[in-house]
Amino acid sequence: MEKCFVMFSGGIESVALLHWLTESDHEIVAAVHSVFEHPACASREVNANIPQITDHYKVPLLIHKQSTYDQNFGEREDGFHSSKHWVLAACQLATRYPDVKNFFWGVNSGDHEYGVGGDYHYHPRAWEFFLVFEHYCAMMNERPHGQKLYPPLSGMTKRQQWELIPDEVKPWAQSCGHPLAFDGKSPCGVCYKCGEYKKMRGGLKPT
Repeated sequence: MEKCFVMFSGGIESVALLHWLTESDHEIVAAVHSVFEHPACASREVNANIPQITDHYKVPLLIHKQSTYDQNFGEREDGFHSSKHWVLAACQLATRYPDVKNFFWGVNSGDHEYGVGGDYHYHPRAWEFFLVFEHYCAMMNERPHGQKLYPPLSGMTKRQQWELIPDEVKPWAQSCGHPLAFDGKSPCGVCYKCGEYKKMRGGLKPT
């Protein structure tokens, strides 16, 4: 069995990916949740739904924490996008665990139809992530390192991935952009991530 890390936000795509991997021929070393203690980051604390899900699947949970600086020299305070700190987390893991070759993360190819809505527009960024990770590993671990960062379920829509998730796990799948609290049950209900979740839960197609 090939070893892998799962970059795990707790949203629909990463939960579907974790479920799929538990039924595949991969050995999950850990689900990795990246925390960046930046005031503008939705992942500045560990939401309670994260350990609920990993406990359900009996998968170890590794918290990768990146702290803010102790002084501020004019750093940006708005528009922070969490994908950047997830890539940094994957790169650091690759350095510490060179024997693990697979680093998986979740993305979809549309809400209900391939190429329509959802994360389809994000696919070019997935290739950029792959290249950043590849160059970093080549520098740190030299070639042939064999380590890859990629989304194995990227050809599936969000709806298809939602249907992969067991009914008892679905209420825990959330990755709100502005959580009201980190208790696992307080999403804001108004951000686009919450909107996507509502569409999936109700089976409603966007109008």
